[in-house]
Amino acid sequence: MELIDVNVANVEQYGFFCCMSKRKSSGYKRKLNWLCDRFNEGMKLKILDGGERGFIEYIPGENAWRAVHADGYMLIHCIWVVGQSKGKGFGKLLLDECINDAKKIGMNGVAIVTSEHSWLAKRKLFGSSGFKSVAKAHPSFELMVLKFKNDSPTASFAGDFEVKAGKFNDGLTVFRTNQCPYIEDATNAMLDYSN
Repeated sequence: MELIDVNVANVEQYGFFCCMSKRKSSGYKRKLNWLCDRFNEGMKLKILDGGERGFIEYIPGENAWRAVHADGYMLIHCIWVVGQSKGKGFGKLLLDECINDAKKIGMNGVAIVTSEHSWLAKRKLFGSSGFKSVAKAHPSFELMVLKFKNDSPTASFAGDFEVKAGKFNDGLTVFRTNQCPYIEDATNAMLDYSN
């Protein structure tokens, strides 16, 4: 199985896996712009080739778009294998690619935020690959880490979530990013539902 290494020079050709049939949508365009900026920060995007469907997106923890402190770690933003490609070992192949990249540049390890109840990756793949749970956050988030050196500092959640939330008025406050092209639809659905 070959992996396509997507970068700023070929992202227009290969896309970024999600919303490929909706390249003119606002969500796709926002993600494309966001991704091109992240490539300059060390973002890696690998897509399965050869008719299989899946990808992994990761970045040095210093530039991560998650509420974590993960300096010195490679942080996985997203990993996804879909349809008939599931159950064939492609998730492990993608994960191993990230681990190998992190080792090549001398990082402390790899980290990911998982959840059994949201759109994030489930913990099973990571637990079976040596990742350990290092922290949990309400309502269902778990930070998992694969350390390369036992004496490395451990990644952690940013914390103080309740204090930070207290700075906003009662009611619905939506924070969003252009990291995922589906956020556009999810945000609009949430706002429509709240009215």
